[in-house]
Amino acid sequence: MLQYQAPLEEFNFLAHKVLRLSELLPLLPEHHHIDADLFRATLEVGAELTQEQLLPLNGSGDAEGCRLEHGGVITPQGFKSAYRLFYENGWPALTVPLSIGGQGFHQGAASASSCDEICLRSTTMSF
Repeated sequence: MLQYQAPLEEFNFLAHKVLRLSELLPLLPEHHHIDADLFRATLEVGAELTQEQLLPLNGSGDAEGCRLEHGGVITPQGFKSAYRLFYENGWPALTVPLSIGGQGFHQGAASASSCDEICLRSTTMSF
């Protein structure tokens, strides 16, 4: 069975000790709501999503693959529901401003959290 553990300690170290996001983001009016606790919680939710929902998709992705039927793409079992969960939890809107329905994360904070890059790519590259 595949296993993956998101490097949460490393992400937190990068964000707070190297980039000093918890000191700098409160100075920016549009990002003042992002504190160390929210950042940590976002990392944990992202890690849970990638470890528990996305990692298992490798099996169906490898076995079934995508196929084109009647002009539409059919994804492997589990991909549609995983994307729905990814979307409903707001991951595509992580850096979209709060004023238009996003989560208002600063691009630096989103990059430091790396759930959209490292965690996703480390668990299920096809997602």
